[in-house]
Amino acid sequence: MKFPKIQTLSGKLSWSHYTEIIKANSDLEIGFYTKQCENENWSVRELKRQMKSLLFHRIALSKDKKSVLEISKQVPTLSPQARGIAGRT
Repeated sequence: MKFPKIQTLSGKLSWSHYTEIIKANSDLEIGFYTKQCENENWSVRELKRQMKSLLFHRIALSKDKKSVLEISKQVPTLSPQARGIAGRT
């Protein structure tokens, strides 16, 4: 995918966002994550989380896309002990 030739790509996204987004496998996936970042005001950390969870692919395969998007907004809360364990893996 080529980004449009305008003065700036997006006032909402940083270069860090774009360096993550261009790691996507297809133009469609790049477009999806770009729009989601803009619409949902995702941080780079959130973008990485969503890409790692394969949100694009889960939505593409789902019959209930709205529910998948809603679930993706929920960040699981880990106890301090679980975070310590998760950080070691």
